[in-house]
Amino acid sequence: MKNWAIVIGINYYEHLPLKKHLKCAVQDAEAMKAFLCNSAGFPSENILFCSDRSQPISNIPTRPSRTNLRRILFEKSLQAFEADNFWFFFAGHGISKNWQDYLLPCDGDANDPETAISIRDVVDCLRRCKAKNIVLVLDMCREGELQPSGSRGVSEVGEETIKITYQQGIITIFSCQLGKESYEIAELKQGAFTHVLLNGLQQNMILRQLEQYLRREVPALNRKYDKPVQEPLVIPEPGLKYDLRLFPELAKTKGNNNNLRFEPTATIDVDSRGQLQTPSQRDRIQQQIQVLEAIIEDAKSNPSFANVRERFLQLRKETTDFLSEEVGKKEALTLVMICPRGDFKTDKARLLNEATQIRNYLLTLSQKLN
Repeated sequence: MKNWAIVIGINYYEHLPLKKHLKCAVQDAEAMKAFLCNSAGFPSENILFCSDRSQPISNIPTRPSRTNLRRILFEKSLQAFEADNFWFFFAGHGISKNWQDYLLPCDGDANDPETAISIRDVVDCLRRCKAKNIVLVLDMCREGELQPSGSRGVSEVGEETIKITYQQGIITIFSCQLGKESYEIAELKQGAFTHVLLNGLQQNMILRQLEQYLRREVPALNRKYDKPVQEPLVIPEPGLKYDLRLFPELAKTKGNNNNLRFEPTATIDVDSRGQLQTPSQRDRIQQQIQVLEAIIEDAKSNPSFANVRERFLQLRKETTDFLSEEVGKKEALTLVMICPRGDFKTDKARLLNEATQIRNYLLTLSQKLN
């Protein structure tokens, strides 16, 4: 198999105060590289590794600055053309500006997206290589105030990433849910998410099993070390990959894992929703619920109502289009009818009311799939 990966870990940030630096991101990246090399069948020369202390690759510096990372993405990644597997792992800070997601390089300014690496550029580079299987793993701090020391959390980061990777058919694994935080465990010298992720990957789970394992074990690990709740988010696109192993090569040595504790997903009968029971459609509804919940929370607390309004109007249109095109006309019509349409120029209460009703309708629709 032809396997490639880009692995990035950043602890030190030139333009952030010391208390906002991370302690375990580099170790997480090094652990991921070791797993890919030693267990998953990735040749070490096929792993483009960038961290605070990484060595040059063919005389190309790998310090995770914006210039170096863009060179890795736009030039070196072309060597992965038509790879069987192409993994992208990032442990560090992330930001969101103007509804666009960015990874923050070591020399990036959290207030200036021009100094960051856009997720759209990352996805474009991964897709350009035409790999059969692309996996994006993001264990990152998300904007807001870049959160307290020892956490990697978000307010808005992830919304654009979900949309882009869903459209491009890329499996995406976030360290936490939208609007939540990702934590480091000092005693383990690792992030909670990456620690559990690597344990799960070593067991050669299928993606569906891995998702359940992450959602169970990451919160348990955080409780053990007195950290707040953290639950990873998996975007399984395309849906058919939900039941495939991420590393087929591991199956030769790990067996079939028949003893794993795994709760199978329930099925439903086909009705007016046609193929609504497929994983990709069900998960798309759940993703939209999460984005709606973030919008509702921001509308309650964010003084910049115009930004929230634009995000809601865009999501409402996308949700209606999705239901109409991929679920069923009946469901789309119901969504249109449950609320009066409007652009909510200044009426925050009206927006909150409609957003809440749409969320409740999607929750009801999603529950029918359980």
